[in-house]
Amino acid sequence: VTQDKGVDFVLWLDELDEVNQLFGNILLIEMKIGSLTKEVIDAGERQLQQYLENTNNKVGLLLYFDREGKRFKLGGSLNPLIIRMDIEDFIFEVNKKKNLVNVILDCRNKIAHGMEG
Repeated sequence: VTQDKGVDFVLWLDELDEVNQLFGNILLIEMKIGSLTKEVIDAGERQLQQYLENTNNKVGLLLYFDREGKRFKLGGSLNPLIIRMDIEDFIFEVNKKKNLVNVILDCRNKIAHGMEG
């Protein structure tokens, strides 16, 4: 892709709004794949933050897969909430918790209370 046209996925999750009305029910998802650096991840987060602000949405998920297996900080933004996760870790957590919204809430709490890995 030579020019970015927007987020990669959008999910409508009624349960997200039911659990926390501040979140709304739309989840924007951006993907980054390759030999990633902190700068690429940070740029992806800024890009996702811009999409969230432009669409008046409150929750974004930056999923990444680094070819060398690097992991990056879980997130740095609570408003809007942006969660950064390795795609393998994300799939593991969703499978373990059996619910995407529980993963989002758990990550949000870790970011808010400085308990990120």
